[in-house]
Amino acid sequence: MKTVNVAVIGAGWFGDVHSECFLRAQSMLQGVKIKLHTVVDIYEPAAIKCKEKYGFEYYTTDWHEVIDNPEIDLVDVCTDNKFHREMSIAAIEKGKHVFCEKPLADTVKDAVDMTEAAEKAGITNMVDFHYRKIPALAQLHDLIQAGELGRIYHIKGMFLQDFGFDSPMTWRFKKALSGGGSIVTMGSHVIDAVRYLVGEIDEVCSTGKTFIEKRTDPNTGKEDSCDVDDAMTVLLKFKNGAIGMLMTSWLCHGCRHHHELEVYGEKGSAKFNSERLNELELWLDDPKSPLNGKKTVLIGRDNPYGDLFNLKTGMGVGVKESITIQMRDMVEGIVSGKAQTPSFYDGMMAVKVTSAIIKAADTHTWVKVPE
Repeated sequence: MKTVNVAVIGAGWFGDVHSECFLRAQSMLQGVKIKLHTVVDIYEPAAIKCKEKYGFEYYTTDWHEVIDNPEIDLVDVCTDNKFHREMSIAAIEKGKHVFCEKPLADTVKDAVDMTEAAEKAGITNMVDFHYRKIPALAQLHDLIQAGELGRIYHIKGMFLQDFGFDSPMTWRFKKALSGGGSIVTMGSHVIDAVRYLVGEIDEVCSTGKTFIEKRTDPNTGKEDSCDVDDAMTVLLKFKNGAIGMLMTSWLCHGCRHHHELEVYGEKGSAKFNSERLNELELWLDDPKSPLNGKKTVLIGRDNPYGDLFNLKTGMGVGVKESITIQMRDMVEGIVSGKAQTPSFYDGMMAVKVTSAIIKAADTHTWVKVPE
């Protein structure tokens, strides 16, 4: 039996969830064992807590130790955005496979460098766009690919939350540390989702706004300036002729974690809402039926990934299940040598779109997405 030794860098929320999902992915694999080898965090109590909670063999406060350790097969980068490039490329240069939290990087150059390094080395690489693995969204993708909605005319995507009202100053509100605001934190997910469903984005036009211009630094007690968008609204032109719109904001009362997608085509339409994670709202054109109309499709055992959890339709899966599927795919890619998605390439394209959106908001013009 092949063993894949995993190192998780960053024992915060992302690292905690990823560690759990690596363990859960084991039941979906045969002929391979996932071993939680080392967890890393500069804050030692966090590393110790994660080690004990999930059964890591070791912990350390120095991420270089796992890069230099020949026993490590897979490095999972769960740190702040600004560290993604350095850690990922260091791991790639040592021949290690890399799973990276989104966004892949905070600049286009870094994202390109990471993607080129991964492709040149031939390592298995994935970025955490786990919404692709949610059965309902995967089913919508399959419907579109099968032509059930016909030619896609337009798409609307939203990712809205409310944590920005009372959040203190953190790295998320500094462009030099995050790369952008809501369009990066939540927008990277919705950008990947519309690419996944409709195809490559050609051109964007956008407007953004910083509503809360100062936040209190919890370490100093002093106010500090914010320089990222609290909200962004975007118009899209796709290479295949479709058009679309996006909206992201962390200042939406009543939206705890609202990711919504509406797709409209020549033969039908569909709607996905993350707050009703196991449903699709579907309308398929049938002019002969007097009862034609929108219907709610309950996603379950017979839909994509439905056989992995041994659940009856109606019981439902959650977001952690989508991350678990990603971890399974990552390990399967390492064992088989087959490329997996969403890959660093997908992460790079999302960064290119995000960068174009921010530029469009700054210049008040349409901006081409770099090839």
